[in-house]
Amino acid sequence: MSLAANNLTWCAGRTTIIEDITFEVRKGEIFGLVGPNGSGKSTLLLLLAGLRKPTRGKVTFNGVNLAHINRRETAQQIALVAQQLDTTDRLSVRETVELGRTPWLGPITPFGEADRKIVEDALVETGVAHLAERQWQTLSGGERQRAHIARALAQKADYLILDEPTNHLDIHHQLAILALIKRLPITVILALHDLNQAMGCDRIGIMEGGRLEIVGSPEDTLTAERINRIFEVMAHPIIDPVDGKTILKFALPEEKKPTELK
Repeated sequence: MSLAANNLTWCAGRTTIIEDITFEVRKGEIFGLVGPNGSGKSTLLLLLAGLRKPTRGKVTFNGVNLAHINRRETAQQIALVAQQLDTTDRLSVRETVELGRTPWLGPITPFGEADRKIVEDALVETGVAHLAERQWQTLSGGERQRAHIARALAQKADYLILDEPTNHLDIHHQLAILALIKRLPITVILALHDLNQAMGCDRIGIMEGGRLEIVGSPEDTLTAERINRIFEVMAHPIIDPVDGKTILKFALPEEKKPTELK
């Protein structure tokens, strides 16, 4: 089972947003996408999820062009949590998570006890079970983010695509979501801004200006030289004495530092 981009290009009018991207996500891995704002990460995720059609190239799932797979079957295999998701409908958290079962339901397969159990497990896994009967409009940004992830988990797809899943979350829930992602028995593709969070991925792809600069292990790709060139910050690797893992410490280059107030 594999999900791959093949010479993938997407344009908005005459503006090229991403160009000539080729890579494959391995089954069971956590694959991170990093890059400056505007580098094309969100667009690439939408293409991988089948929600946008490429201008050129293709996305393949198990060797089949995703464009040739109907939306219902795609949703059974690939779940997406985008950055900006909201609803004006008067839904409870439980009803929102139940929407994740939609690709599996039909006239002869109505919502049943098995679906109810899947939804309950997703609520518990993401720590929002106590909010199940709350109305969507009463939730904080972080609570909504966790509920969206619960909906995606209820979808029971083999691939989970997350666009900045730790956005809007306090540090406790950032760590809790990242820990949850690591123990899920599925393939995960996620866009991250925090390069130290990206260090926990199996492999990462670094994007710049709509192109994929490099794919590899975090240690091999997040070099001080590359971080300085792409993100315009100085990076200094530090070994954590507790677990021996590498942590990146950042600083602005001298010429980028704001002038001190006098």
